[in-house]
Amino acid sequence: MSKNKHATGVLSKAILEGDVAAAKEAIANGADVNHKWHKLDGGYSLMHRAARSAKSNAILKLLIDAKANVHALDANAWTPLHMAAAWHNGEAITMLRAAGADVNAKSKDGKTPLDALWESHPLGTLPDGSYGVVDKGAIAALLA
Repeated sequence: MSKNKHATGVLSKAILEGDVAAAKEAIANGADVNHKWHKLDGGYSLMHRAARSAKSNAILKLLIDAKANVHALDANAWTPLHMAAAWHNGEAITMLRAAGADVNAKSKDGKTPLDALWESHPLGTLPDGSYGVVDKGAIAALLA
């Protein structure tokens, strides 16, 4: 299937908004599930973007099912698993690991996803959707 730039843009927006229906339609219309931004813009992939936010977890699952690269590297050699860990997204960590993501992947500065978690800000989105102090120990257990 050829890649559709418009559908890829729709998919990117759907990830930001957590719009599962739009994401499904974009993928069906030929969105490039492995799209990456230029390295000057961070080199993030759609997987990185989806791994950040719990509101995009259903879309992350769609990307995984569509065979998006769980090992994609951004400009700093962070994988989507690094991103999920740094943003305290336990469900994304579980999905990425089940899809074969490497918990020992190292960034350009030698950091693993677990390092990204421990170095991240202590505040974040909690499992109930509220904002507060994150239980990093519980998230670290998902990376063990």
